[in-house]
Amino acid sequence: MIRDNIFYDFLQDGHFAELKQAEMLKDRIQLANDVRDYVGKYFSVEYVRKNILKQSDADIEKIDKQIKTEIDNGIISSPGNQVVDSEEL
Repeated sequence: MIRDNIFYDFLQDGHFAELKQAEMLKDRIQLANDVRDYVGKYFSVEYVRKNILKQSDADIEKIDKQIKTEIDNGIISSPGNQVVDSEEL
């Protein structure tokens, strides 16, 4: 009788979840970096953002607005104005 009324409620380990999320983001960013030379040839920017970085349409819209605001406020420079390190060439 008691067996039907027993429930387990497992709490999520916050530290482990945070580490796993950070590891997954790091792997996605590394993969996006690895396919950078293929964007425009085999992959679109939209494909990379949605399928590799796992950004939703709402995320993309929100991030694009944030980037535009940061460029307008001088917090970051426009991608076209960024200096490329000569060692990267």
